[in-house]
Amino acid sequence: MNNKIEFISMIEGMPDDLYPQPSRSEYPQWFKNMPLLTNGMKKYNRGGTVKRCPSFIEWFGQGYILKMWSDVVFKNDSKYWEWHTPDHLFAWDRHPANQFEDFLPHDKVNIVYKASSPLKVVTPPGWSCYELPLLFDYNNDWQVMAGINGTDTFHEWNTTICLFGDKEEIFIPRGTPISQIVPFKRGSLKAENKHYNQISKQTKDRLNKSQYGGKSLFTGSYKIRRDNEN
Repeated sequence: MNNKIEFISMIEGMPDDLYPQPSRSEYPQWFKNMPLLTNGMKKYNRGGTVKRCPSFIEWFGQGYILKMWSDVVFKNDSKYWEWHTPDHLFAWDRHPANQFEDFLPHDKVNIVYKASSPLKVVTPPGWSCYELPLLFDYNNDWQVMAGINGTDTFHEWNTTICLFGDKEEIFIPRGTPISQIVPFKRGSLKAENKHYNQISKQTKDRLNKSQYGGKSLFTGSYKIRRDNEN
């Protein structure tokens, strides 16, 4: 399993579409609906929407999207917390306020719930996973807390969700995308600050190659440059 991440359900019969899905297959609907070009633009014009921006395409393609494994209703109250799911197997707990909310510089978070997730996540030695909130999701009711799991040794996946706003209850249907799981190989890079004249010929060649690659294309030049680098 040296090149695999394993998502393991501890509950028999979990449908395939409720396992984490590749992020590239789960673009937000607003991004799917967005055109490449703004009104009046031709394909040879510079600019366009962020659908032409490599940083968005790269980000939305990172890792896997975790989906809610069961319908759940949360009471959005910091004093009288409770949750409801169709089965006791899909349990939640409260994340105590004195571990997080009490120390925030604002009172936007009402309560945090912690899942007893049916999933285990296993990665090769030296690999961990980010769990990240869904950026560009624009959800005003809830958000998963960011964190890192050392999934090569610790395989529990205990997602935590912050609730916001003034709704008495918040319902999250089964199958709702809730967070992004991004595997990464642990390590560090030493930073060096240099002027162009100080860098090696090899690095200069890489910069020049990157600048030239894909210049004959209106769209997709970033991909050409990236592939050339690899």
